Amino acid sequence: MTGRPKILLSSTFKPCGVDDLYGRRECVAEVHHNQISQHQGVYSPRYWWPTMGIHLIAANLEGCDVTVLDWPTLEQFEAELTGNYDYVGISFIHPTLGKMRKMCERVRAVAPRSKIIAGGFGVTISEFSKTCEVDYICEGEGIRFMRDLLGLSPEFVFRHPDLSCEIIEILGVPTRLVSRAFGMLGRDVSSLVNNIIITGLGCTHGCDFCCTSHFYDCRHLPFFRTGAEIYNEMRRRIPLTGSNTFFFLGDENFLSDKKRMEELWRLQRDSTDEYVIRLVFASVDQIERYDPEMLAEMNLDHIWVGLESQQFPYPKTRNRDVTGLLDALKRVGIKTILSSILFLDEHTQENLKRDVDFHLSLRPEHSQFAGLSVVEGTPLYERFKKAGRLLDNIQMEDRHAFKQIWFWHPEFTLAESEQYQIEAYQRDFHELGPGLLRATMTNARAAPLLEASSNPRLQRRGRRLREETRAARFLFRACADLADTDAMRAQIETWLEELIELCGPITAIERAEAAGVAAFGHARKFRIRHWGDTIQPRFKRTHYRF
Repeated sequence: MTGRPKILLSSTFKPCGVDDLYGRRECVAEVHHNQISQHQGVYSPRYWWPTMGIHLIAANLEGCDVTVLDWPTLEQFEAELTGNYDYVGISFIHPTLGKMRKMCERVRAVAPRSKIIAGGFGVTISEFSKTCEVDYICEGEGIRFMRDLLGLSPEFVFRHPDLSCEIIEILGVPTRLVSRAFGMLGRDVSSLVNNIIITGLGCTHGCDFCCTSHFYDCRHLPFFRTGAEIYNEMRRRIPLTGSNTFFFLGDENFLSDKKRMEELWRLQRDSTDEYVIRLVFASVDQIERYDPEMLAEMNLDHIWVGLESQQFPYPKTRNRDVTGLLDALKRVGIKTILSSILFLDEHTQENLKRDVDFHLSLRPEHSQFAGLSVVEGTPLYERFKKAGRLLDNIQMEDRHAFKQIWFWHPEFTLAESEQYQIEAYQRDFHELGPGLLRATMTNARAAPLLEASSNPRLQRRGRRLREETRAARFLFRACADLADTDAMRAQIETWLEELIELCGPITAIERAEAAGVAAFGHARKFRIRHWGDTIQPRFKRTHYRF
């Protein structure tokens, strides 16, 4: 090949979250709504997410002309194929195999000279190469694969793309409408956008079910090797979005590199600027290595934690005081997204309830109850295959962790697995309340304790949490008006009284805002009842040329 290679990288096509030939209703393109709050109705915040992996690749192919498509329709994808691309790369996962197959067919028909590259976790499917005609398969980390394929040097300076996710709807209110209205009033709406930093990939724990860990051979592959590199990337990004909040993704166990963490902590602690780390992923054994006040000094807000099972623990949680750990995090305003696995081998209909009971007793701000996911590329899959427990007649589109299991379990039918999972999510919602509000209550209760600290950094964090709490009072008023049950309404009203005691009474303007939000929320509930809650991800075309 001569000249500058021309490359198209794409996600699979939409619509997402609908039952059709290529997908299922449960597979929505929103991590939060799909995995955490999908059973919370109008209370579920809705996010737009870019397809991060292909952007990472595109940003690190110097000398190439790369176009990235986030969530095109099939027609938009086909139209782009007329651009005379040398390579067309498509990223997919197991439930989107049918979409991948269709896109390969369209590439061959519309752009037969283009070479097709397949990437993403879906390439571990054994039947993939038999059903999809591709030229190259990228297994593992994609940047180095593509650089090798294109003849670029294996040595390069990592460049992070400008990625962010946006809250697109909250309590039924389209946030673009909020941004325009609040912008006219001079109010800050930067919290609706969160910068994304992919700090690395993989995890060394290698839990038998974890496809992400085994996809990278149970290694940690850092993109940022030092805390200073992460800190400098945070500083670079703020002027681009106006937001000082960050999601640290990719690293399945961000706290495992203690040297990197401690350097980032020192820079955060000593800075006069305010950088808020909204989310990291970490395991219990790694969180235990840090003083919660140290994590609070870093302005760490949420940690996604894998509990998996209290009765049948994995090594990362065995013989560890999870209750004490989460309580200590709450005291400094650090919230948790707690993840449990349902339908492990040892689970019975009786003891599964005990695992859910324990999970709820920890009162996490957010919960994930994932069905055991037996996917190719993991030791778990090989064990189930050898035992003859896989139900091969179940289509790939139905093999995801948020409806029914696709393997034989001695205690649960497929229909029962779906019902038990729904009940776990509904218990979380009705017994603990909406996750959106639970997180604010943790902030509210931590703020006075932090403000009373002798540590200036913690005092500043306490003031931030109090301000965020004050700004959320009108949402509680709206949520109480939207409650479907008397018990839910009473719970929210009690929380609102606690907020008023901490932050003062709701103003007349806030009451008007609450009434407006509630009106949008009731309209949204009507749409959910009659047309479902699917929101299609926004299409975005990004061009990289260095």
